[in-house]
Amino acid sequence: MKREMKRNSQKEAMRQMQKGINDLLDVSKQQEALREQMKNMDPNSSQYPQMAQKQQKLQESMQNIANNMMQLGQKSTSVSPEMAQDLGDALQGMKDAMQSLSDRNGSKAQQSQSGAMSSMNSAASRMSESLASMMQGEGAGQGGQGQTPGQGEGRGMSPFQRLQQLADQQQSIGEGMNRVGQGGQQMDEKQRGELGRLAGQQGRALKALQELEQERKKIVGDKKQLGDLNQIAQDMQEVMSDMQSGNITPETRQRQDRILSRLLDASRSMNDRDYEKSRESNSGQDVTRRSPGAIDLPEQQRQSMRTMMQQLRQGYSKDYENLIRQYFEALQRQRLSPSAKP
Repeated sequence: MKREMKRNSQKEAMRQMQKGINDLLDVSKQQEALREQMKNMDPNSSQYPQMAQKQQKLQESMQNIANNMMQLGQKSTSVSPEMAQDLGDALQGMKDAMQSLSDRNGSKAQQSQSGAMSSMNSAASRMSESLASMMQGEGAGQGGQGQTPGQGEGRGMSPFQRLQQLADQQQSIGEGMNRVGQGGQQMDEKQRGELGRLAGQQGRALKALQELEQERKKIVGDKKQLGDLNQIAQDMQEVMSDMQSGNITPETRQRQDRILSRLLDASRSMNDRDYEKSRESNSGQDVTRRSPGAIDLPEQQRQSMRTMMQQLRQGYSKDYENLIRQYFEALQRQRLSPSAKP
């Protein structure tokens, strides 16, 4: 009975994490669409109020996602401080975009929107990684013969796991690109070496994606069940070419963000089906939650989360402020007493 209660609690956490990923990717897509609509807008355009209204709705959706993830964080250790920081950065980017729209500064608003998208993609990647870990633990708990972490490079892994691995690699490449100067700037030997290393990583990721696409076609033909992997591969090739030529432009960075977003979207599509299969094999039942283990966060991470939450609650409702306070009270109880129950 105790094992069944634990399993039910884990399944509920997985369901909430999956929903958070889906909602986050949907908001990221809508943010990208809004950014594209604003290209080349004149400062005197009559469309600014309409664009600001759309941005406000996206910010509210993002606020709801952060709300739900903080609630999950009270019951599960699957929500990391880095995840929360990314969500906070995304909200701050949207807030900055709103201010720029009020000032009729379309160019600056688009920069803030791009930053918000990058943070959303980063959060979604971390959430997908956490979900994959929970799914692996669920499989092990049911006596499954899943692959152990670190076993092989994609060999024996499910399509979802391989796509998640690619998304993690792509995020690492993007972070590396952010450490390299913009195109047109003189690069030193160290930067050129770093760019060459990143180009090699991008080439390996491209090869892995092409192999996955070939295997997929053998099984399902030309149906695009995992998203348009050919388009992702084309963007990867463009990014790799820019790296090899040493010409990292804003378009290169936008293309990198698009690759990561599409990889996460493809893994989301695959994981939706995996989750539905898992749910069909278990009858519906009431969810019983158990207290998670103690969270021993380094002081630097706790301070980072406190700072981020202070930013989040600015201008929010009293209920939302209470939720933030309850979240940190729960973290403090867990840190001081491993046996404490929320």
